[in-house]
Amino acid sequence: MATSSFSRQRSADNGASFQRYDQFRNTIISSMAIHSLSPMQLILISKSAKQIYYSSDAGTTFSNAVKLPFTPSKIVYCNDNSSSNLLGYDAVTTTLYLSKDNGATWNLLRKSVSSSFFWALPTFDSDLTTIYYEVLLKVGSKTVARVIAHSISKGIKRIFDASMGYTVKGSLVVSNNYIFSMKVKSFVNSTEELLLVSYKRNKFIHAKFPVLDLRRGFLLVYTDDNEVVIAVNHALNLTNVYVSDETGVYYGLAIERIRTSHDFTWLFGSPSVQFRKISSMPGTYIAAQLSNGRSPRPVTKISYDKGAKWHHVVAPKKDRNGNSINCIAPSCSLHLQFYSRYSFYSSSTSPGLVIGFGNWGSYFGQRLSSMFISDDGGYTWKEMPFRNAYFTALDHGSVIVAAGYDEIASGTFISYSCDGGSSWKKLTFSNERIRITGLVVEPGFTSLFATVYGTKVSNEWVLARLNFTSVLARRCQVSDYRVWIPRNPYTYANCTVGVFMAYHVRKPESCCYNGQTFVRPTTSTRCPCSREDFECNYGFIPTAHDCSVVSVDQKECDDGANFYYTSKYRKIPGNQCISGVENKLLEKIRYPCSIAFTPAPNSNGSSMALAIVLPVAVIVIVLIGLVYCKYRRTNEPFLSAIRLRRTVSNPIEALVEDDACEEYSSKPSSVV
Repeated sequence: MATSSFSRQRSADNGASFQRYDQFRNTIISSMAIHSLSPMQLILISKSAKQIYYSSDAGTTFSNAVKLPFTPSKIVYCNDNSSSNLLGYDAVTTTLYLSKDNGATWNLLRKSVSSSFFWALPTFDSDLTTIYYEVLLKVGSKTVARVIAHSISKGIKRIFDASMGYTVKGSLVVSNNYIFSMKVKSFVNSTEELLLVSYKRNKFIHAKFPVLDLRRGFLLVYTDDNEVVIAVNHALNLTNVYVSDETGVYYGLAIERIRTSHDFTWLFGSPSVQFRKISSMPGTYIAAQLSNGRSPRPVTKISYDKGAKWHHVVAPKKDRNGNSINCIAPSCSLHLQFYSRYSFYSSSTSPGLVIGFGNWGSYFGQRLSSMFISDDGGYTWKEMPFRNAYFTALDHGSVIVAAGYDEIASGTFISYSCDGGSSWKKLTFSNERIRITGLVVEPGFTSLFATVYGTKVSNEWVLARLNFTSVLARRCQVSDYRVWIPRNPYTYANCTVGVFMAYHVRKPESCCYNGQTFVRPTTSTRCPCSREDFECNYGFIPTAHDCSVVSVDQKECDDGANFYYTSKYRKIPGNQCISGVENKLLEKIRYPCSIAFTPAPNSNGSSMALAIVLPVAVIVIVLIGLVYCKYRRTNEPFLSAIRLRRTVSNPIEALVEDDACEEYSSKPSSVV
């Protein structure tokens, strides 16, 4: 948390100069609330003083202190750009407050409320004044919850789905088209299905998984592209990732043995998984999988069809010194890390560009890590000359920036490349050793400005503004672009997620800039369906060249029938292919009902905590008169049992907490 000894400053010119706030000299500012759709509106929060300061001009001026009738653990803006509605939560008294005038006045909304509450979401809710929250109830010796949908404008409160009974305290998550919760076990060692899913705000339905063994925790990874990607912790060192159908109810196995944070994070509601979406390559995931054996090692795998099939990441042909590499999959491949907030980059604004940190070899950690760059969505890679650097890309990917400490030169450097990493220009940032803490850029990575900051050995903080407008002085012309067609390199068709797409990307040799308002020319055409556009249906698991039946919902055979009918495949959610083999693969096949009756699940360890977690943790910094949001590659827990938080000792981050940037989309920005 911030202390009164910190000075608070604001920049409105890309970090060239800063304005000091004397208004808060004797006030401990603990966090910040920012309107996600109207970022000029923000509130500074002093939890210890129980007061807030409101700004309507991105922090140029602030109101006088407003005293609150509660201790503000969290304040959240409504997801409506024309609204002045705020929710305030007091974790000590478990009370929820409402303000309709940007925090000037507050009224008690509800007592006995958990910390899991959400405003309605644009696009997905018709009434943006609706609040989804949990009311806490005492049933015997246990505290349970009921999910409430409360419309402020209509003055209507109702139980969201009374038929589902009580839910687990703190398990509510609202994300895009989906609402998640967890059903309270009816008795000790119950094998009752736990995860509840509401699709398009309809009633809850039990989530269906192809295996019924012990589930100690659920981690929501992504909920966009009309599907849910979820990690399920089954046992110690065993976490699998599953992908749902469009409804979020029926799940199929995507990848086994995913690498995750330490086991205790699953028990206490703060896990993370090494699984990422490559935003610059449609339909592509990359993940760290633990190898089989007594000493499992992390091995990076990549999928170009939303998790239906996985492949080793092809290693570069040459190392950082230009020497040839004889590294052939599967015994040798490229392995990347995903646990650091700056260790992986991809953005939809820079098609094809992927930057990572890792090593080639048999597994991750076999040798020292380097920086690697791909310009074709993760299929081919080049090794860069940096061992320890923070990196990002600017101007729709036209400039790649790296910052770190050079052991040989005994200085802290900033390097940049305008040709996709083929060549680099290095600038000495400082002759002293500075521990780089991070690079801050605008959301979307479309400007030519960045800010690098870190600490000296003396613990003095240093911040530098990077302006690349003089480096790329020429605006790109039509002749500076080439056509790039994303494709699954393991198929013959030039299609991804059922669509032929062509992007205009800047040629590596053209060191020109796109501009912040650049609109990339693209063309797209739907492709005929092929086998690669489908994945195994619920109740089936992928085998070498097919899908094998495991089990189905037992209700399919409850009428005493001897057989049931189901499709072996389903179209990958979000896939837009048409015709082709679609009718053939979706044809229903007859199976004996004996398959539907699966062995009783393992019920050991029923006392372990269960978690639903969503990656929305965000750090915020105000620069250039707007809000810069840099997503941390970590996960924000919603389980109320134990919520782990770090102590903020960074003055750049000291003004804000994790909830400061309220994003209404669940997409991690690469974020997790």
